[in-house]
Amino acid sequence: MKYFYFIPNILADAAHCQTDALGRPVAGVVVICRERLKGETFSHQAAVQTVIHELFHVLGFSKELFHTWRDCSSMSQVTYSDGSGHMRIYTPSVISALQKHLNSTDPELGGWLENLGVLPGKVSSHWESRIFQGSIMAAELADSSSVRINPVTLTALQDTGWYNVDVSSAQSLVWGNGEGAMFGSLSTCQNKSSSFFCSGSGFGCHYLHLHKGECKTDQYLEGCSVYKPLKNGSECWKKENPRRSAEADSTGEIFGFDSRCFFSSLTRQNRSQFPSFISTVEGRCYRHRCTGPNRYQIHVSGSEWVECPAGGSIQIEGYQGSVSCPDRRLCLYSDITPPSDAVDTFPAGSGSTPAQMNTVICRKHSL
Repeated sequence: MKYFYFIPNILADAAHCQTDALGRPVAGVVVICRERLKGETFSHQAAVQTVIHELFHVLGFSKELFHTWRDCSSMSQVTYSDGSGHMRIYTPSVISALQKHLNSTDPELGGWLENLGVLPGKVSSHWESRIFQGSIMAAELADSSSVRINPVTLTALQDTGWYNVDVSSAQSLVWGNGEGAMFGSLSTCQNKSSSFFCSGSGFGCHYLHLHKGECKTDQYLEGCSVYKPLKNGSECWKKENPRRSAEADSTGEIFGFDSRCFFSSLTRQNRSQFPSFISTVEGRCYRHRCTGPNRYQIHVSGSEWVECPAGGSIQIEGYQGSVSCPDRRLCLYSDITPPSDAVDTFPAGSGSTPAQMNTVICRKHSL
């Protein structure tokens, strides 16, 4: 079975081509079109992530292989409809990982599978994008700095029954953390009950707060919208991004490695030297430093370091307006950092090279 997977400038093809008597894949192939591996838009990190994505398909995360999974506690079918017509993976480790991630005791909390273009009762080979934004096994990989090999995906491979998985090597899945069993449903994204979703077409912050973002939807979100990184100059952590302007001076932005995106309406109080700006709430870049778990200070141009209480908002001396302080997004995840320029680092903040990925997934059986 082949999987054609596309992200900008990358085209990949993967297939498992041989299984043993129990349905376990023992041979496979991944093809990357070489024309996509050169040019100014080439990203080494995105290319490696695409290869990892395709390898997971070959290893077992595949609609062609779900029926052959042999988790240690059950020999039963692993994919079922949840009653609303959405297909999910119901295996012990996946349910447990989702209960922990979403802070829910729901015993039926299976892993949602993408339903775009899938016939009723059939399954896809990807996680549902509304629930697993940033996951390595989403149908469309996000910006390479936000793609994660998360615990739920690794536990899914564990429940194939074919691998010993070191789940402690997983990367943080920030998307939806602690949001409850209904997170990602169409109702939660449309009624604004979760801060991970947005409405309208305004500008704000990507949920990892490394980038400024624009509220947008796509085919996989089914009408729900999220803040997606802007195409040009959205990275708060790039010191070279800002262009000197009266507006930048007025809003107090600072770009650099320790800068993050904050929802802000700040404008300098003495604006006689600047053109008139409307003080709207949008994503702006300010420096931050951690003082404890979920505790941090921020630094706005011309100000001192100021405590920013998570979940609250603050005003800054010399400015009118305020800055919102995100809750459970900053100073909680040690692996959520700006990407390294080193070509042997994958993914951002993991400290693992592609060769070291062998320590994450260990075969129970020899191939």
